Amino acid sequence: MVTLPTTTTKWTAPTGYAALFAIANGEAAGMRPYPKDFIPPNLLPGYHMEYRGNTVLIVCYTSIAIAALVASMRLVTRRLVTGWLGMDDWAIVPATVRGTDT
Repeated sequence: MVTLPTTTTKWTAPTGYAALFAIANGEAAGMRPYPKDFIPPNLLPGYHMEYRGNTVLIVCYTSIAIAALVASMRLVTRRLVTGWLGMDDWAIVPATVRGTDT
């Protein structure tokens, strides 16, 4: 039976600055440098970059409104059912305000 020679050193992936430099130079595992004639699409004439800022704002404000509605409905329901609000109920107010910070 033939035994294959084994190495005692174990390969480890580069970390820290070595990994960043390898990625920047296109030398990381599985990466290849761009071809010489490659032009990024955003540098081509007539390229129109898509803007989604308004959609993001609509989603954010809708989420804030839903969170405020749910928190206020919980407080109103708790007040109507038990007749008083506990510390856990009052903790919802700063949590909702801080959680919906934009």
